Amino acid sequence: FRQIDTGKTFADHLYHALRQSGVRVFRDSKVLEERKEIGRLFDVIERSRIFVVVFSLNYARSTWCLTENEKIVWVARTGEAGRLILPVFYRIDPTDVCQQTEPFTGAVLEHEKDMGVNDETVKEWREALRKASKFPGYESEKIPDRHELHFPHSFLTWLPFKIHIMLLG
Repeated sequence: FRQIDTGKTFADHLYHALRQSGVRVFRDSKVLEERKEIGRLFDVIERSRIFVVVFSLNYARSTWCLTENEKIVWVARTGEAGRLILPVFYRIDPTDVCQQTEPFTGAVLEHEKDMGVNDETVKEWREALRKASKFPGYESEKIPDRHELHFPHSFLTWLPFKIHIMLLG
């Protein structure tokens, strides 16, 4: 998730609802956001079985989020069987992520112009975004009244069903 879009609202509600329902949750903290412990984050990703990636309007502006997503996709595809990516599309359409239309295309183009980010890295980020967005996901815009307080309950109702379907294949 991108702190600026969802950190104190949507993702926070989701985090607390998952914890209250007994799910062990890891959320990268401000320390990780400040890029002090990317190795620790990668260790947690490698030990995780289910990944909830919250895509939002500013998600692709963060090289941190793009790097994290790339690692998640790699681990889910090459790691142990049974690992799942459950994307959440917060106020965006899944095709925005998959096809990298606005706001994703502008953000990625900014990274391509950045001298500190090489072309291969940007290519890997783009591919990871496409792959992650193709997993069956949850769209916040489809919540009947679009009220964020209803999202955690709606998501927790959807989650076991989606996990069951994905594990069956």
